[in-house]
Amino acid sequence: MDKQKIEKYLADKDGSLRDINIGHLNKNNVVNFLKWYAQNYNVCHVIDKDGKEVESILQDNVFENEDDFYLLLNGRGKENVLIKDLNAFITLESKGVYEIELDFSPDAYSYDAFVTFLKSILKHVKTKEFYVKYENVSWQYGDTSSDSGVIFCHRDIYDDK
Repeated sequence: MDKQKIEKYLADKDGSLRDINIGHLNKNNVVNFLKWYAQNYNVCHVIDKDGKEVESILQDNVFENEDDFYLLLNGRGKENVLIKDLNAFITLESKGVYEIELDFSPDAYSYDAFVTFLKSILKHVKTKEFYVKYENVSWQYGDTSSDSGVIFCHRDIYDDK
C-alpha cells in the first residue's frame, strides 16, 4: 500500500476512531508498554475490569488478577508526542497472553512520523507485529481481509515479514 493512501485513511474523519492492535504479548511486554506510556503521556485515568480507578500503572499489584486482566488507560501526550490523545485497552487473551489496542482520533499524520511513533511502541514491547485499522469491534486479531478495516500492518513496513 502506498504512503499517500495510508495518510488518507489515517486522516479520514468518518466518525470512527483508528486502532493500533498489538497482540501475542507476555506480561513483561505489557510492563514495558506501561513504562513507555507513563514516559510519554500524562495519565488521566486508569480503570480496571470492575470500573475501579487504579492508582498507578506502574504499581506491583496491577497484575494481581492475571486470570481476568483488563486495563483502560486514558492519557494526554507530553511534548513532542505525535498522537496527543491515546487510549489504551490491555486485555488478557489467554493464559499469559495479552493484547493491546490503542485508540486515537483520525488526523493528518505523515506516514513517516506515524511509523516512527509506532516503531517506538513496538521497540518497547519487543515485537514487530501490529495492525493499524479503522475501529471495528468485530475484528479478529490478524484478519487483513478486504472488509477487515486494516489500513496497514507489520508486513507492509518490515522486510522480514
